[in-house]
Amino acid sequence: MITKNRFFYTTGYISVAMGLFSLLVINISILYNNFFFLYFIPQGIGILTGIVGSFDKQSKVYGLWGIALNASTLLYILVVMILGTTINPQP
Repeated sequence: MITKNRFFYTTGYISVAMGLFSLLVINISILYNNFFFLYFIPQGIGILTGIVGSFDKQSKVYGLWGIALNASTLLYILVVMILGTTINPQP
């Protein structure tokens, strides 16, 4: 029982940590004006571990926070990429 709860808590914490890491990477890439660091691996791992972490009743909060953080950073990256393609530098 303790091992099961520890597993779900750990996956919830990993999900939140990956969300915070994604926010850190976005801030660093904006600071250095380089979008090379924006990749989707942390968001994918964070969303998957958040889904696994939200199965347990006690660790559901961490799983949902991780899903929300990772989904918002993923949405931000996609919106920036889509709007970036609409810019026409030479009219």
